[in-house]
Amino acid sequence: MRNVALILIVASSALMACGSDTTVAAPANEQDKGVTGDGQGSTVTGTEKNPYGVDYPTDGIGTSVGSRMQNFKFLGYKDGNSAGGLVPVSLADYFDPETKQYKLIHVQAAGVWCGPCQKEMELVAPLADQLKTRKVVWVTAVVEGRSQGVASTRDDLDLWVRSFKAPYTQVLDPGNANLGVFYDRAAIPWNCDLDARTMRILYSGTGAPASEASLLKDLDDRIKQIDATPAK
Repeated sequence: MRNVALILIVASSALMACGSDTTVAAPANEQDKGVTGDGQGSTVTGTEKNPYGVDYPTDGIGTSVGSRMQNFKFLGYKDGNSAGGLVPVSLADYFDPETKQYKLIHVQAAGVWCGPCQKEMELVAPLADQLKTRKVVWVTAVVEGRSQGVASTRDDLDLWVRSFKAPYTQVLDPGNANLGVFYDRAAIPWNCDLDARTMRILYSGTGAPASEASLLKDLDDRIKQIDATPAK
C-alpha cells in the first residue's frame, strides 16, 4: 500500500496541514524578495542556462503573480530517479521560451509530516502521461521532514520518493531555504504555476486540490492562460 510508511509517521499531525486554497499576491514593494528565499538561501551550484543554451531571465524577479521567479537551485532526483544519487536541479532546466518540451511548470512545496501534501502527491503520481501530453512538468520540493517545523533531510526525500514512486523531479529545500518567502511555512502544501516561456508566476497559493479532476482543471486553466497571453 503506497503511503503506509508516511501515514504511520504523520498520523498525529496530518490535520495541522493547510486545507485552504488562497492566491498570494505580494505588494509591489516586495518585488525584491525571492532572491534569498527564507533568508538562508541555497549553496547549490546549478545552471544559469536552459538545456538549449538560453540564459535564464534575470529582470522582474519577485514573489507576486506576474513577477518572474528566481532561478532557484536544489539537490534532488530528476524524474524521481534516485539511482545515481542527488544531482543539482535548477529552475533553468525547465525554462522553455519556445515550449519545445514544457509549457507549464508546477512547483509543490511539501512536508513529509503533512497529510494534505501526501494526498496531493497520491493524486498526481499516476498522471504522468496526462501531464506530459499537456507539456506540464511537476517539481516537488520537500521542505520539512517527519515532524512539523523540522528541516528536511536526504532520508526524508528518499522516503518521499519511495512512498509515492512518482516519475517527477523531487528535490530538497531544507527548512524552506529557497521557497519559504512565498508562503507561511505552517500552511503547506504550497503550489505555484509558472509560465515556462517566461518563468513568470501565474498562480501561488496554499492548499491541496480535492480530486484528480480539480487538479487537472487547475492545470488546464493555467495552460489556457498561457495560450491566450503573448510571452513577454
